[in-house]
Amino acid sequence: MSGTKETRHIDEVVGVVSGRSSKRDLAIQQSWQRCVDTFGLDPTKAKEAVILPDSQVREHQERKDHLIRRARFGLENLYRQVSRQNYVVLLTDESAVTVDYIGDPTFSNQLKKAGLYLGSNWDERLAGTCGVGVCATTGEALTVHQTDHFDTTHVPLTCTSAPIYNAGGKLSAVLDISALQSPSDKGSQYMALALVKETAKKIEMAGLCEQFRSNWIIRFNRSPELLEVDPDCAIAVDDGGRLLGMTHNAQRFLAETLNRDWRQPDELLGVNISEYFDCDVDDLVHLTRATPADQRAIVSRMGAVLFADATKPEPKTTGRNPVANKILSAVSNVTDGDPAMQSVVDKAMRLADSPIALLLLGETGTGKEFLARSLHNARLAPGPFVAVDCAALPEEMIERELFGSANQLADRDGPTEGYFQKADGGTLFLDEVGELDLAIQTKFLRVLSEKEFTPVGGGDPVPLNFRLICSTNRELRNQVTSGQFRGDLYYRINGAELRLPRLSHREDFRWLGRRLLKQAGLNDVSISQNAWIELERHIWPGNIRELANVLEYSAALCTDGVIQPSDLPEYMFERQGDGGASAPDSAYDVLPGSEAAKLQSALRDNGWNISATARALQVDRTTIHRRIKRLNLVIPYRR
Repeated sequence: MSGTKETRHIDEVVGVVSGRSSKRDLAIQQSWQRCVDTFGLDPTKAKEAVILPDSQVREHQERKDHLIRRARFGLENLYRQVSRQNYVVLLTDESAVTVDYIGDPTFSNQLKKAGLYLGSNWDERLAGTCGVGVCATTGEALTVHQTDHFDTTHVPLTCTSAPIYNAGGKLSAVLDISALQSPSDKGSQYMALALVKETAKKIEMAGLCEQFRSNWIIRFNRSPELLEVDPDCAIAVDDGGRLLGMTHNAQRFLAETLNRDWRQPDELLGVNISEYFDCDVDDLVHLTRATPADQRAIVSRMGAVLFADATKPEPKTTGRNPVANKILSAVSNVTDGDPAMQSVVDKAMRLADSPIALLLLGETGTGKEFLARSLHNARLAPGPFVAVDCAALPEEMIERELFGSANQLADRDGPTEGYFQKADGGTLFLDEVGELDLAIQTKFLRVLSEKEFTPVGGGDPVPLNFRLICSTNRELRNQVTSGQFRGDLYYRINGAELRLPRLSHREDFRWLGRRLLKQAGLNDVSISQNAWIELERHIWPGNIRELANVLEYSAALCTDGVIQPSDLPEYMFERQGDGGASAPDSAYDVLPGSEAAKLQSALRDNGWNISATARALQVDRTTIHRRIKRLNLVIPYRR
């Protein structure tokens, strides 16, 4: 914005605040007034966008977890419609903090600087007049276009926002599409406003139907032809006909019918349907799809004619649903009541058949892949399970392994399917996702955003539909802070987090040990009390994987079918010594001067990072992995 334009904009803001008449929309003028009189903002002082720290973003996301998952499909569908015009899609909570975001990763730096990014705070008190801020304050859908913004920092932007209300009539979120550049005419955003309002309406409708599926749901439209395919609004009533919930359009209509303020939803809820329409609960059976749509007209107490589509309550079930039963069966051999693991299982039950991306966290060997397979098997229609060890993929082959290749590469074997395509219709499990380099992260983010990919070498885009589960033994948040992992990709793969506890922290240790013996076919082998004591004193840097190896080794040595302390590996006693468990690094000590010691030293020098170690030794990552396995080294949790 040039100096002259900036001066004119500031003069206009000051003039409007001083009472000068303006052609600006009334909502914009009132917002400018609030910015100065209520919030003490200065139009002459440009302010940078406010991006909250990761920890605070996560808190806001956790409070809106259910809404984010329900709204995700709507956001992706909206983005497909507007992405070619370089819009980004933002979903904020009622406090104007962005909790979900879809945008072109190519422009991430520009978008973040402008505040069109995950974690941005668009509260009117901070950002001044802006689409999300004004929408959250007024509860009204609107466009804040270019010089409508209070702060000259945001003047290049165009922001179109619509409120999302919960079934109780309270503001729950704001849906926004924004662009860094746009035509100067504000009228160019009318279609954007219509799209955002329509998407918000559908998200509200989905929330109402989900929440009140055990009650009567009544959808309305002024046209019988559109009633069943595109209802305007909906309400939920109980068996007595009392209003339980409503979408926002219904809220406004019902408030007008009773001549009440729609901003006071408590005055509308609990009122019998007969006070709004010329019918009662007994008439609803005649408004179902058993009756032709054009014969389902009802009249409001204000004389408005609507057509109704009533859905009967779903029968209440006393037992668990099929997904819950499958997940219980799948994870029954994960824990025997350990509180930390039980918390993971409880959360897994709620997320098993959801499309939301999962991030499994925990040290090496804690059972992340086993849990991923359990979650996959618990789905009603699981499809293929494709596991990819990101750390073991050769750097020069990663792209082809993930995306596949087209004919143009003239491969000896012709075109090949990549892991993305193999997982279509099922689950893609990316183990050690933190090992992906930044270039692949960017391409992967685009795949997740666009739900399609192009094979290496070209060809037509291939649509994708898979459930994504990632795992890592790293703290990805720290890698985001250090620039090693893309923040937008982190939040895209981290729809929900499941953190598996260390083996040494589990209270069901003995149950797990017996379970591992059984899984190894060692049903006739038991463990003596003294051996249990020694096993429980061990630090277990390799967690469950190490325990399984130790038990199989010890079972092979025991002579009478009972594992004794003398059957356990010697390194366990060397590490513990007379003073108990020693420092963590001593758990990985090997014979000095040996090949294992040299590799261990290189790994330790590079923070146990496989890629960094491979570069230091000038070998491929797969070579490092093979040597680790051959030399039986245990990689510690990378703190």
